[in-house]
Amino acid sequence: MNIPDGFIPAWQLVFYNVTATAVLVLSIAWVIRGLLSMKRDEGAHDVNLTGYLLIMLTAPPLIFLIQAFCIPVPYGVPLTLNGAALLSVILKNPFLAFILMSAVMLVQSIFFGFGGVTSLGANMIGMGVPGCFLGFYIYSRAIGGSGGRRVLSGFIAGFASYVLAGILTGIQLGAAGVFPIMRSVVSMGIYSATWGLLEGLLTAAGCIIMSSWIERVWDLH
Repeated sequence: MNIPDGFIPAWQLVFYNVTATAVLVLSIAWVIRGLLSMKRDEGAHDVNLTGYLLIMLTAPPLIFLIQAFCIPVPYGVPLTLNGAALLSVILKNPFLAFILMSAVMLVQSIFFGFGGVTSLGANMIGMGVPGCFLGFYIYSRAIGGSGGRRVLSGFIAGFASYVLAGILTGIQLGAAGVFPIMRSVVSMGIYSATWGLLEGLLTAAGCIIMSSWIERVWDLH
């Protein structure tokens, strides 16, 4: 659901890009603080750092592939699977997930024309923030619970964050005057709710496969 160049007025682009940059800077600072804390801790901090490096190298291509398939939406922009909630679940860190999602969207916009360069901030706010932060918050409610509860929370995290991202994108398009705002919000909301079922299943699958594997390899708590 990347918004291309030319859809959003310049003054709104400034707002989105400044806001997205602020969230990105805070996320980078949070991740650096966490890495420094790992180095100070005793135990398996080397394994933690190795695991984070492994995920940082393998996750962007995975997210890129997840977002490769799209469907057109009337009064909206084409929908793709997001993968942001999945990334937050795998990393157990919404800040690092947001950094990686931003990097993926930047590469997509520059080299593949998937979303706009000038509208990158709008896409980071519309897709990255709900997927990474809301998705992680919902999933984190299941920490310490049974495996079934985690899988269900993963599905809800993927579905809810995806629907919210679709609605936010509809609001952005309506506020920009691209489409009537109510039509845009309703259309993006309905299609996101349908496509979001796949996003929920994708995130739930990640809870079953990736999270359990990562917890066996290194401790991210």
